[in-house]
Amino acid sequence: MFYYVYSPDKVRDVLKPLGIGATIVAVFLGYAQIEDPENLEFRYGLIVTVMMLLLLGSPLLQVRGILEKKDASSIPFSLTFMGTLVTFLWLLYGIILMNGFMILQNVIGFILCLVQLILILVYPAREGPNKKESVKKTD
Repeated sequence: MFYYVYSPDKVRDVLKPLGIGATIVAVFLGYAQIEDPENLEFRYGLIVTVMMLLLLGSPLLQVRGILEKKDASSIPFSLTFMGTLVTFLWLLYGIILMNGFMILQNVIGFILCLVQLILILVYPAREGPNKKESVKKTD
């Protein structure tokens, strides 16, 4: 609500993404009403898996630049850390349920997050010359 109130372009920044999200949810709910329940679990699982892997793997699209610059500051640490924790917990839950689908998707997600954490540890954010100068000027 606060984001909407203070957003300079309410249609582009808030209403358009909200409308797209609501449309996607409506399509999935409508599909769930007409699909056979036995197929629904697998197909929704596949959709969720693809969306999860896109979310967790998207920072790795920049891996070439990270390796060239030796700077992983473009990878969001908090999202990666929480992704690692959540995929690990879902992996444990999948093992408890002995659900191969959950195990596979969360093993892949956990590995993607671990690779990102390793990149963050190996190539921590470097301070550029402008950052050091701005610190000296304020002192």
